[in-house]
Amino acid sequence: MANRFAHIYVEDQAREYPLTKKILTNFPNAVQIGIKNYRHIFHRANQQFLIQKQNPSLILAVKPDGFIYNGSDECHDSIQSDFFYTAQALNCIYDCEYCFLRGKYQSANQLIFVNQNDFFIAAEKAILNRSNPEQPLHLALSFDSDLLAIDSKIPIARNWITWARGKSGVLAELRTKTASVANLVKIKPARQIVLAWTVSPDLVAADFEQLAPQPDQRFTAINRVIAKGWQVRLCIDPIIKIDNWEIIYKKFIDRMFSKIEAGQIYDVHIGTFRVGKTYYKKMEKLLPASRLHHQIIQTGSSAHYKENDRREILEKIATKLADYVPRGKIIPWG
Repeated sequence: MANRFAHIYVEDQAREYPLTKKILTNFPNAVQIGIKNYRHIFHRANQQFLIQKQNPSLILAVKPDGFIYNGSDECHDSIQSDFFYTAQALNCIYDCEYCFLRGKYQSANQLIFVNQNDFFIAAEKAILNRSNPEQPLHLALSFDSDLLAIDSKIPIARNWITWARGKSGVLAELRTKTASVANLVKIKPARQIVLAWTVSPDLVAADFEQLAPQPDQRFTAINRVIAKGWQVRLCIDPIIKIDNWEIIYKKFIDRMFSKIEAGQIYDVHIGTFRVGKTYYKKMEKLLPASRLHHQIIQTGSSAHYKENDRREILEKIATKLADYVPRGKIIPWG
């Protein structure tokens, strides 16, 4: 992240927040540009996503409302009765071809909402109002970004961990591809937090996960945090139906569990590629020649593989995973 965010746009109303001051301190050489409203930068028309992605700016703003949302049907955790997500950061420092963010936003800039306490208050209300008091509220913290990947400079993830620690009624997920876990191994694990690593075969990572750490780097990070007592979820999601996908993914699972002790894993989530149709059309327009689009169909409001293909992929991957982890810890979706 050292060479990222040469320009930082700061909303006038965001400037005095503690998180703003911390972030600006961590980017002392960045050019600061004052703005009235983040929407004028983030949502302006005619932005070139792929070009902008090469040199994104950082935007610091105050979110006026809408701090917690109901989980989408496209998310496997939505099988839980109380599944919510929060989006304190929009966009990601990585550039994965299959990511719905490519179709969701015109801007590739990183947007951070600095009024974090408002997010905490909304999450606490959701916990109190959950439909089943016997089960924790499941809260996805890094739905629209990779908070752990930016945590060394933008400590949103650490602040959420502090908020969640010892709190009853919540299980929060931090989804990531990061290899940088120096901050995590220095702090006491929180049982209310699950660290969820997206993992992919080397070929898939090389072709579709631009800028993200290599799979072996993620394995090293996973082992480091497990050794410190953190709960770790593995996410083989999305599974991409490339040529010889079955052989490639099965060999990958064998190699992954040769490096990670399966008995130490919290659970494993698996899912095939799926995204909202509106987002997918924009993604397809960005890279029409991408192998991502192979065999994708569009029905209803989403783009996905045919139902028979989806079921076959999930069953074969689940069966392979069952060589290493109990079936009850394999959560299929998508």
